Amino acid sequence: ALLPFFSALSGSDVERACCIAADAGYHELSAVIATMSAIGAEKDDLAKMIAESGAMPSISSELDRLTKAIGGKNIFEDGRYRDGSSGLDWRKRLALRALSSSDDHISQLVNDYVNDVKKGTVPAPTPYNGCNCDSVQFKVLRAFSSVDSLKLSDIVQPKGFTTFQNDSSLSFHLAAAIGGAIPFDGASEDVEKVCTSFAAQLLCEEEFAWAVFVLLCVLPGTTPDVCRRRIDSAKSIVVRHYNQGDEGSENSRKFLEEEIGVPTLWFEEALSNQALTVVDYVSHTLKFDPEAALRVLEYKYLPNVFFLSRGQIEELMGTIEGMANARNSVAAGVVRFFKLDEKLRLDPDVSKLDKLLQEHNYLVDFFKSRLSTIGSPPGHYRFYEENEMRVSLPSMLREALSKLSEIRLQLAALAHDANVELKS
Repeated sequence: ALLPFFSALSGSDVERACCIAADAGYHELSAVIATMSAIGAEKDDLAKMIAESGAMPSISSELDRLTKAIGGKNIFEDGRYRDGSSGLDWRKRLALRALSSSDDHISQLVNDYVNDVKKGTVPAPTPYNGCNCDSVQFKVLRAFSSVDSLKLSDIVQPKGFTTFQNDSSLSFHLAAAIGGAIPFDGASEDVEKVCTSFAAQLLCEEEFAWAVFVLLCVLPGTTPDVCRRRIDSAKSIVVRHYNQGDEGSENSRKFLEEEIGVPTLWFEEALSNQALTVVDYVSHTLKFDPEAALRVLEYKYLPNVFFLSRGQIEELMGTIEGMANARNSVAAGVVRFFKLDEKLRLDPDVSKLDKLLQEHNYLVDFFKSRLSTIGSPPGHYRFYEENEMRVSLPSMLREALSKLSEIRLQLAALAHDANVELKS
C-alpha cells in the first residue's frame, strides 16, 4: 500500500506523497512528512492543513505539539513549561526553535534562548547529571555563536563532563577541538590555566608522560615566551618523575622520545639529579652541562685520584678524556699528567725527552696557577655514597707538584744515561 507513497517521495513530489499517505490512513506519516518538508509561512499553517484534511482526531498529542512548535508557536510550549507540564528538555526546545527558524543565525537562536531562560519561559540548559550549571554542550554553542566572551576555562575543565573521574582525555580533546575552532588567545593566562590544570590532574594519576604531552600542546597564536615556559614546565616534570629501571617510566620515556620528540638530554638530567655517586652524576651531567659536571668532578672526586687503583684511574681517564681541552680545567691537567706518567713507564723514548720536559714544565706552571686561584668548593652537592678518603683539592694539587718533581728527576736520569743534555 505504501509503494506509491515511496515512489512519489523518491521523485521529490512531497505533496503527492503526503496525499497518498493520508488517503491510505497513515495520517501521522503524512503529518510528519509535511512537517519536515514545510518551509517559510507554510509552517504556520501546518495545524490548519492537518485539521482541514480531517486527520486531526487520529493525530497524537505529541505530534500535534511538534507541528505547533515547528510552526513557530513558542507561546504554546512556553505556557506548558510554566505550568510544569512541558516534558521537553532544553535540547529539544532549542532543536524545535532551530527547525522553525532556519533563516536565523545560530548566534541569534542562542541569544534568544539565553534571554528566555532569564525570563523563566524555557528550561535552563543544565547537564544530564542535574548539576545547577550550564551544560558543556550549551557552553560550546555560546562560544561558537559569540554570544558571550567566554574563556576556554569557562567551557571545559579536567573533570568537566565525563562520569569517569580518572579519565581526562575526553575533556582535553574537547578543549583542543574548541581551541582550534574558536580564536582564543593562545598566550592568555586562561589557556595557560587550563593546560596546567590538565597536567596537574594527570600527575595526580601518575601519568607524567601525558602531563608532558599536554604541556607541549599549544594553540594557534601562542607566543615564543609562552612556548618556552611550557617547554620548561614539561622538562621539569620529566626531571622530577622519570625513574630509570621502572617499567612504567621506561615505557613513558619511549613514548616521549619516539612519539613526541622529547630530547634525550631531559632524561639524562633526571638521572643526574638522582645520582648516588659522584661518578654517576658526572657521567650524566657531562651530556647536558659539562661545566657543572667538571666543577663537581674537580672538587668531589679528582682530589682522591692519587689514592685510586690503576684500574680506577683508567676508568676515570676514559670518563674525563673529553675534558682534556677544557680551558683552565684541573681535569685536563690530570689527564695530561697521567699520559706523561704512562709514557715514562711504558716507552721512555730518549729522543723525545725534550718534549716530555716541555709537558712537565707546562704541568708545573698549570698546577701552581690553579693552586693560587682556587675557589670555594660547591658545598650544595651531596651524594649518598661518598669516597671513604676525602682529600681537598689544594692538597691534591700539591701532591701533583710533588710527583712532577719526581718526574723531573726521572727525566734527568734518563738524559744522563743517554748522554743527552736537556734544554731546560
